[in-house]
Amino acid sequence: MTKVLKLIFKDENGKDTVIVLHNPKDVDADTAKSVMQKIVDANIFEKAGLNLYATIVGAKYYETQSTPIFNAK
Repeated sequence: MTKVLKLIFKDENGKDTVIVLHNPKDVDADTAKSVMQKIVDANIFEKAGLNLYATIVGAKYYETQSTPIFNAK
């Protein structure tokens, strides 16, 4: 099973932007909010003059599982 943590923000235009962390440690809501607020406060991620991570939306874990059908060897 593969696990990722998605940190979801809105940019200055109100469009969702996401940071995806692969194989994350388990974190609680307070830790996620704190880290995300530091990203917002740093204001160092921009594209074409637009702040990509202007406001916090939320954080979610996603888990995917694969089931092999066969392996060709």
